[in-house]
Amino acid sequence: MAENIEAWLQKFKKSWVSKDIDTVLELFIEDVEYFETPFQRLEKEELRQEWRSIREQKDIGLEFEVFNSDESRHAVIYRFECVVDGESHRSEGVYLIELNSEGLCRSFRQYPVEK
Repeated sequence: MAENIEAWLQKFKKSWVSKDIDTVLELFIEDVEYFETPFQRLEKEELRQEWRSIREQKDIGLEFEVFNSDESRHAVIYRFECVVDGESHRSEGVYLIELNSEGLCRSFRQYPVEK
């Protein structure tokens, strides 16, 4: 169901770029398994704290490419860039995302690529 993940990613991007933290968090179920790195699981309130950092980001650029999808699990290549305090930041890697039947994320794992 690639259209489900595509719609979810567009909402995710729109909310991020507009710095709408509440809408970003509405994309995740309350007890989401959210890993910012493979070894750092964040609880929902920690997730809110983590997302507050987008307030400082400027010139946000996000690109996604879904490279594997089944019924509810999706593998997505991401590319991200922004400016914080005049300094450019870039990252890329893979998101492993699992959506429930309502289209909300129940598992989110981020695997950044080190350069």
